[in-house]
Amino acid sequence: KKPDILLGDLLFRLKLNIRILMDLIDGQMDTIITRKPYQVLLFAPICYIFRRKLIYDMHSFRYKELLVEKKYFKAFLNFPLEHLSWIMSSFIIVISKQLIDDLPKFLKKKIIFLQNGVDLEEFSSLKIDKSMYEKYQIPKSKKIIGFIGNYIDWLDIETIQGVSKNLKDNLVILVVGDFHKYKNLI
Repeated sequence: KKPDILLGDLLFRLKLNIRILMDLIDGQMDTIITRKPYQVLLFAPICYIFRRKLIYDMHSFRYKELLVEKKYFKAFLNFPLEHLSWIMSSFIIVISKQLIDDLPKFLKKKIIFLQNGVDLEEFSSLKIDKSMYEKYQIPKSKKIIGFIGNYIDWLDIETIQGVSKNLKDNLVILVVGDFHKYKNLI
């Protein structure tokens, strides 16, 4: 990142965290949900003193992702931060059974399981808006498989591309999100 963008990002995060701390102390906020281990460590003492809830929203083991990205020093730093975040949080939101199984047993009482995924029954009676087909020049005879998310270095885009080449003729993959490194994905 350019230095001015990095500085602006850091200043924004600093202002945001100060605002959250002030709102916690003033009683304007009684629960925080965050995915950032540093925020758990920052807010935990205030939450403890003022009896506020601090929820760690865990979608993965970030230190493992950093290892895959070959960011060994960051992984080394992140490992203890994540472990402390589990201990210091009031609850831990976990999105998969595998994550629950991989967490230490003494944390089980803190876990709130909110599974990632979709219940197709919820969408079975919806009328399909075909404007998406026209916008992206997809024949209306095809069904869309959606991938919604943002690109991160450890995401295996090549697998998605490989799978797309082996789909039945009536299926197409539509990728939605910030994939700036891949202009023409599939």
